[in-house]
Amino acid sequence: MGHELRKVPGNWVHPTNESGYVIPMHDGVMFTKKVARKKMWEQGFYQINDGPLLPVAQTGMTFEEYEGEIDPDKYMPDWPLTERTHYVWYETYSEGAPISSVCASAEELAVELVALEEFKSSDDALDFIFSEEKRRYPIRTIEQIENEIELAKARLKELECELASKRAALK
Repeated sequence: MGHELRKVPGNWVHPTNESGYVIPMHDGVMFTKKVARKKMWEQGFYQINDGPLLPVAQTGMTFEEYEGEIDPDKYMPDWPLTERTHYVWYETYSEGAPISSVCASAEELAVELVALEEFKSSDDALDFIFSEEKRRYPIRTIEQIENEIELAKARLKELECELASKRAALK
């Protein structure tokens, strides 16, 4: 990974410790996704990337063993998209620390990224910012995930009925 775009409110100030050092934090979107994955896990399913829902039983693990603890203090807030009006460039070698300032526009961030030598041109930076913004911020809602779980459960019941029928036919 290395670096990522994060959208934040205009008044966002990344937290620092008592010595003034930035406290690394994951993006709040990741917290919301992890909570949704835990809810899915509790329903008996998990998913790798955007693949099919798989039964938790095949892992032989708890959610925490599989994904790690959910510690809200290690995540930025997950603001509504309507409040995420500004742009910040983060390093992600740690949980995440800001490299750029909070920028009011994608164009402003693009100019700053060129000055930081992250990109050779502001056009390249702007193309990347817009593609990352599209990729990172449309999230599935908990309702969408719950619907996927219900569909997976229904399909599982269908498969169990088919298996029972096949077993009965073999007897």
